[in-house]
Amino acid sequence: MIIGETPGREEDASGRPFVGAAGRFLNQVLTGNDLRREDLFITNIVKCRPPGNRAPKRDEVEICTTHYLFTQISLIDPRLIMLLGAVAAKTLLGITGIAESRGRLIEHEGRRYLVGYHPAVKFYRADLAEKIAEDFAKLMREIKKLS
Repeated sequence: MIIGETPGREEDASGRPFVGAAGRFLNQVLTGNDLRREDLFITNIVKCRPPGNRAPKRDEVEICTTHYLFTQISLIDPRLIMLLGAVAAKTLLGITGIAESRGRLIEHEGRRYLVGYHPAVKFYRADLAEKIAEDFAKLMREIKKLS
């Protein structure tokens, strides 16, 4: 399972996560690591794009996690969850920054997590594109361990 932060414009319009520019980059790093999008459940912490593409407010996160995300996690019962971005990491693990947890397998409340950079960060910081690819290589290694 992969959990991002919030939908972008294209995601909000289509109702599907990661279909815009960040989604196209996500598809590239998945393919580059022999992962198929169809083999993963991909969603976001917040289900609707916040106005002005701002960071989601606490009440928006609480509503979406309580009514949707926690139910999705429970029903799917993934063996591994990859959290993309600070909002996802903070919401599910209480982590304030990516750097402190990126690349480590974290066990929390009976679940296994990986934390990585959100693919959209590549468009703001091109120097992180390689680190995003590294995050997904780590995901693939962990998936192989589970097989």
